[in-house]
Amino acid sequence: MHRIVRIFGAAALAAGVALAAGCMPVASTGGTARTPPDTEWRLESMPGVASVEGARGAPTLRIDPAAARVSGDGGVNRYSAKAAIDGASLRVGDAIATRMAGSPDAMALESAFLGRLQRVAAWRLDGDRLVLLDAGGAALMVLRPADGASR
Repeated sequence: MHRIVRIFGAAALAAGVALAAGCMPVASTGGTARTPPDTEWRLESMPGVASVEGARGAPTLRIDPAAARVSGDGGVNRYSAKAAIDGASLRVGDAIATRMAGSPDAMALESAFLGRLQRVAAWRLDGDRLVLLDAGGAALMVLRPADGASR
């Protein structure tokens, strides 16, 4: 009886260690992270969009896997949305945002940014850049750490 308990106990311990190791992020320098690094990201580029500066600078994004949310500044308004993150998969729901007005260019940028967030299907790290991808693997936008520091 004691031998069976020890075997099951050892198996449970091994499974727990394997599960915990699989849930830990891997450094972006050598492997694939399980979730994007916990940082505020600033929009660097969006294909087809000439300028990425809104009324208050470039839009920002923070991904919070624990809360299953994304949030940030669209360039004019603050926003938040539900998000589902599973490995390299990222799905963003409809955003709620403050209702401030900005210049037509800033509002157009914010609308494009929030619209593309809803089309995101995956993410990847490219050096210290966060690349958000659509379902076909095309880059929707590239973001860099907001503080300018490399990650």
